[in-house]
Amino acid sequence: MGIDITTRIEKLPHSFKMHSSMCLELKNLVDSIMSIFPDIEDARPGSSSGIQTLCLLNKALEKAKLLLQYCSESSKLYMAATGDGILSRGCRAKKLLEQSLSDIRSMVPTVLAIKITQIVQDLRSTVLSLEPSEEEAGKAVRELMQLSTSSPDEIRDFHFAALKLHLSTPEAIVIERRSLKSLFAKLGEREGDKRQVLKYLLCLLKKHEEIILRDNSFTQLQSVDDLVCASAVEAGCTDFNSSFSTESGTEVTDSTHREVEIGSLSSLLKMAESGADHLQEDAMNTLKSLSSSNEICLEMVFLGFDKNLTSLLQQIVFSKQSIIILRNLCNTEKGRVCITETPGCLASVAELLDSDVTEEQENAISILLQLCVEKIEYCSLVVREGVDIYSSLFLISNNGTEEAKVGASELLRALEEVDSNREEESSTLEGATTSQTVITPVKHQEPMLTTPSLKKSGLFGLRFPFSGRRKVC
Repeated sequence: MGIDITTRIEKLPHSFKMHSSMCLELKNLVDSIMSIFPDIEDARPGSSSGIQTLCLLNKALEKAKLLLQYCSESSKLYMAATGDGILSRGCRAKKLLEQSLSDIRSMVPTVLAIKITQIVQDLRSTVLSLEPSEEEAGKAVRELMQLSTSSPDEIRDFHFAALKLHLSTPEAIVIERRSLKSLFAKLGEREGDKRQVLKYLLCLLKKHEEIILRDNSFTQLQSVDDLVCASAVEAGCTDFNSSFSTESGTEVTDSTHREVEIGSLSSLLKMAESGADHLQEDAMNTLKSLSSSNEICLEMVFLGFDKNLTSLLQQIVFSKQSIIILRNLCNTEKGRVCITETPGCLASVAELLDSDVTEEQENAISILLQLCVEKIEYCSLVVREGVDIYSSLFLISNNGTEEAKVGASELLRALEEVDSNREEESSTLEGATTSQTVITPVKHQEPMLTTPSLKKSGLFGLRFPFSGRRKVC
């Protein structure tokens, strides 16, 4: 990747995705130089060689800053594969800084020259290097890139690299995918080789991300299972039995994964309902974290978590964790079905629209909006289950947080669409009856619900489309 030295970086990043030891060393050197750079400029090296050397120093600083920014934003997989090149860039930037400072030292006052001498010594004594774990990950990625076809070792090697690079959570994988796409978008057509590498890494990530997340969930749940047992024994709860861990050397199969998941989730749910305060809070926080995985959410649905969460949602101390878990369940189709079919669940969610806790209010809106976007039928359920839901949404759309305002307005538009459709159907039926053009009677399996029409208020000019799924950002 070429370096655009015309882009000036004013603030240095404080954290780095890759090569952090090298970047921190380089950052400390850049910070030292930047602290005296205004003094160097004020010294005004008047000769043509002095001006040229000052420009060279400025150029070296910008190259170092751009490298630091690159290591804070770029793709982990790509940086692992090109680690040697990044190290070379760092060494060249350090050498250029050392050279330009050495040249300018004789052109400034003595006091400033002494400071420059100290920084030059620091530059010479600093050794930049890559971290061993990142070198191992880079080697694994490069070996994968040399394979012309799929290899039996591909899963093992990619999984190894992903774990070394901490690509083991849904959030980390989403960030990595975005970074790869961002890099690809910045490349020109002439950089075909780099574009092919990025395409390949994107393909690998998409191909194996489910395996990575599944295995990470398995490891997490095994650890949870051990903690469950330890906490239960400590609390004197003898009914928390754990028999989900596999014996050493036993092959881990998909059914074993599922047994561990179901067993650990069941134990955590028992702890959450046990009445022991310290166990309950730990269990709920653990379940909240695990629910970020769609695979775990499906197991929660299988175990009937929606019924338990409906009950826990009504307990003030656990409503915050419960609504987040329900929101994550709502990301799956089966989860949405269970939420709408579980007695009292939608009503409990709607009650949190009036919560004083901002996060609870925002998550409740998110759940209801996801349901209304999914199916028109769900809108009717939301209106039927939510007591005075329109007043709550109007209040939030005017006085809530920015995120809550947007969600409440979208939800009101969704409900407005349903009301509008009902008015049109009603008008059509009345007109058909009056003109006596109805040939067959229309039968309704259940009475149509009457709700306040938002359309008449004139508050919202936009229409909410239901022709297909819509992703809410």
